Amino acid sequence: MRNLARKRGKTVISTIHQPSSEAFATFDRLILMCDGYIVYQGLAKYSSQYFKSIGWEVPRMTNPADYYMTVLSISYPKSK
Repeated sequence: MRNLARKRGKTVISTIHQPSSEAFATFDRLILMCDGYIVYQGLAKYSSQYFKSIGWEVPRMTNPADYYMTVLSISYPKSK
């Protein structure tokens, strides 16, 4: 789909709850949301650097998508 979109100058948008590391590696841009707020928007390849800069380093040999799901998860009901 990526090659087809690039050949034809199209944009592909998808919502993926927990992509594999192989799928994540194909993303150009990324928007991560938590509780209705955007917490990261930018190039997917720089997302790990951003999270490291705010103290949430993606562990080696870890799928970034799995890590983001863990650190961005919220337990409901929220505690005060």
